[in-house]
Amino acid sequence: MVHLCEMKFSEHPYTITKEYEEKLKARRLLFMEVTGKNRGVVLTMITPNGLKKGMHSSLIHSEITVKELFFL
Repeated sequence: MVHLCEMKFSEHPYTITKEYEEKLKARRLLFMEVTGKNRGVVLTMITPNGLKKGMHSSLIHSEITVKELFFL
């Protein structure tokens, strides 16, 4: 499994908009085309305060926050 990581800074849980969701889908597709991987590529979001759950956050497989990065 390959984790395609995306990092964003926000003082609050990060919200994925419809437009940003489309960018993430395009980046994942481009990565799969360039590397020849057609399965097992998931998106991981790295943010200080986590990800806000919403209509456009379901494509994120996993998330990493400050707590996980620095063992707080």
